[in-house]
Amino acid sequence: MDVEEALAILDKVLRPGGLSNIQELVFRQAWQGQTYIETAQHFGYDADYVKDVGSRLWQLLSEAFRRR
Repeated sequence: MDVEEALAILDKVLRPGGLSNIQELVFRQAWQGQTYIETAQHFGYDADYVKDVGSRLWQLLSEAFRRR
């Protein structure tokens, strides 16, 4: 499975809203093995903001897949 396939699954599971742009960015970068700090530096975000988005994203995904 590649990141596009994973995102397609997430899009179906998280309907109707799906992921926000920043959530998708964090997901893509994590898929590629990037840290929150690396993601923040590369894309010009505050590292704490990216960490918060990541934390909330994994919580959201955990809850969504628990319901399935």
